[in-house]
Amino acid sequence: MPKSREISEMVDQLLAGDRKAAAKLMTIVENEEAIAKSITKKLEPHIGRGYNIGVTGPLGAGKSTIIDAIVKEYRNKKQKIGVLAVDPSSEFTGGALLGDRIRQKSSIGDEEVFFRSISTRGCLGGLSRCANDVANILDAYGSNIILIETIGAGQSDINVARIAQTTILVLTPAVGDDIQLMKSGIIEVADIFVINKADLPGSEILEAMLKASPPKNSWNRPVIKTIARKGEGILKLIDAIEQHRKYIKLKSIKKSKKKTL
Repeated sequence: MPKSREISEMVDQLLAGDRKAAAKLMTIVENEEAIAKSITKKLEPHIGRGYNIGVTGPLGAGKSTIIDAIVKEYRNKKQKIGVLAVDPSSEFTGGALLGDRIRQKSSIGDEEVFFRSISTRGCLGGLSRCANDVANILDAYGSNIILIETIGAGQSDINVARIAQTTILVLTPAVGDDIQLMKSGIIEVADIFVINKADLPGSEILEAMLKASPPKNSWNRPVIKTIARKGEGILKLIDAIEQHRKYIKLKSIKKSKKKTL
């Protein structure tokens, strides 16, 4: 187990932009070592600058492809990106199976994109217990945008909404018949709906069903149609993310003003 002095040195290196230090700290946190709490405490003054975007949805909806396209567009804007992908656990090692990394093509070799796969290790809710701590490390590392991809989420896999400012729900026309079942779960926590593979039959029906969903608080949730493998609709998705980001900021300002009155 690393000593307190070693942890302090790694944190200093992380804050200076050291990629290896970031990876080492993530490994300590993921292994749930007793010293992980001290890491979180040391990082507290240095987090809050990054923006967490959760990407959830059923298996096969194209979440990894969507994230790859989002990364590409934000890199065009010179943003530093962190990607946290939650994978199923290996029954042999307990580690992540790394299935998502295969589809993250645009980030390969880009030093301004930090990709980390972590395993669920039996944790329910679509995430891992250490997901929030790893996201905080990416934040302290200097990532402007932090994308958090859940394992193939089901109806009740809504934990990502607790650590993301903006939650994107990716669906495909094939799940149209299951929307009623989802309404008491992940549909409720989504800030943006994405219909991926929108060139498939049934996308119009799914779009109508999603548009009939009630607003989330005072936010009218947009429905964005994409064909992620072709890059279609991604700019509209980025615009929706930024609009929701402005909404969150304005809401926070109004809340702060009320407190001072």
